[in-house]
Amino acid sequence: MAIPTLTMIPSGYKAGTLYSVLPTNGDGDFTTTRTSSATRVNKSGLIETVLSNVPRLDYSDGSCPSLLLEPESTNYATNSNNISVWNNLTQNGSITSTANYSTAPDGTQTASRLQMSVNGSGYALKSKSTTSIIGDYVASVYLKTTSGNTQNVCAAGRGSIQDVFSVTGEWQRFEINGNATNGLSSYFNLGVYTSFAGADNPIDILAWGGQIEAGTRASSYIPTTTSAVTRNADTCFGAGNINVFNDSEGILFFKTATRYFGSSYYLSLSNGSTSNRILFRFTSTTQIRLTIISNNSSSVDQYVNVPNITQYNNYAIKYKQNDFALWVNGSEVATDTSGNTPINLSEFAFDSGNGTLPFAGNVKDVRYYNTALTDAELQELTTI
Repeated sequence: MAIPTLTMIPSGYKAGTLYSVLPTNGDGDFTTTRTSSATRVNKSGLIETVLSNVPRLDYSDGSCPSLLLEPESTNYATNSNNISVWNNLTQNGSITSTANYSTAPDGTQTASRLQMSVNGSGYALKSKSTTSIIGDYVASVYLKTTSGNTQNVCAAGRGSIQDVFSVTGEWQRFEINGNATNGLSSYFNLGVYTSFAGADNPIDILAWGGQIEAGTRASSYIPTTTSAVTRNADTCFGAGNINVFNDSEGILFFKTATRYFGSSYYLSLSNGSTSNRILFRFTSTTQIRLTIISNNSSSVDQYVNVPNITQYNNYAIKYKQNDFALWVNGSEVATDTSGNTPINLSEFAFDSGNGTLPFAGNVKDVRYYNTALTDAELQELTTI
């Protein structure tokens, strides 16, 4: 198989730069921005804060890091790492809260112990609310039991959204969705509610890292104290130049997972404008869209069903005059035998090609080959 002319496997970085393995002269390095601090899971498995513009190499899903890119989000749950001071809601119940009881997922002694019970029927809940979100929101929290045994803990949000979390002796992050209408606050209730089927009474758990944010998917943890905190969006762009990419033919390979989809999140190989570019986006949790544009004219525009995009998948795009293909996880899933290739290709970016609509998700691997590989090579390249 040919050697890629650009390879990025998340490893080396500094503020404002994510280094690529190839080319060795730095032409493949990415520019990264984020005008705020943000958190990641480090190699030791602990949540830690990195400074603005520092790329986030995240170890949440294994011993090898992924590049974590996210849109802007705000945590409206104040005192996120001191859940002991959240509001008590009780009916025939009692709550004992102990701050700084145990080691939290960031390695500090800030996890709160919550002991809750109900006498007869009723509830004993720790509650956090905000009037700052109207519409869809998601609440999340890290939980574990003090005893190591599994306990079933109630959780509820606005709009009769409710769940029972199966909390074990290991830290896990749980999330629940809700919907707040105008005049009604978003809230997150956690604890004992005897009307919940399958819930335990009493419970004795550790809690940390509470978060309430707009949208339907929890993002990385955003620490708060006495007020809401916003984490700004990540951007990553600017890899390569006209000497790295070939207008006539090539292969763009990447391994990604994402919880974000729709019309707002792209990857692209382009000339820095909308007139010549290869565009890739996730339209749903099981569908992708590949668009190839040459001189403002669409050569390829195909929707393809794929495995769950929240899991890591291998994607490879082949482009050559009248010979286009998309491969996913060892299989050719789309072809097109008519069309022109983009010209003056000069940049790979985690956006739409002109600096807008940045990608959000996790990236394990990016490679570019300046020649079209054979089907056998593409099968090998994309096989998990």
